[in-house]
Amino acid sequence: MLFRRKKPVAASPDPDRKSNIYVDVVLTQLIQNLERDKEKLKHTLANQAGYFHLIIPKDLSHTLASDWIAIRDFVGFEDSVDIFDAEKMKAPIRKKASQFTQADIDELMTMLYALQAKLNAEHNH
Repeated sequence: MLFRRKKPVAASPDPDRKSNIYVDVVLTQLIQNLERDKEKLKHTLANQAGYFHLIIPKDLSHTLASDWIAIRDFVGFEDSVDIFDAEKMKAPIRKKASQFTQADIDELMTMLYALQAKLNAEHNH
């Protein structure tokens, strides 16, 4: 067989694989940008849509990839959009974020903080 099928992230055979260090940098930037404009978080979230495309699940360890996928699903991320068209990239996240309640925003930030803490713990072992 010339081409092998890609394995889904959740079925990664290497449970000891660690996350790429750049993920920590990008995740930190995303969190800082969201914290900076908490009053306008719904709008800011759409503007930060690129970060959801920069961090790809295969750059994370098996455990953390599932967490990141859950976060992307929570914000309305669509993998099929054209990343070279900023408006198309932002549209699904903007639509979902416009419906967020304060509880949704709090849940999103909790998910991001938890992922960041797990990432830091992973790199410190």
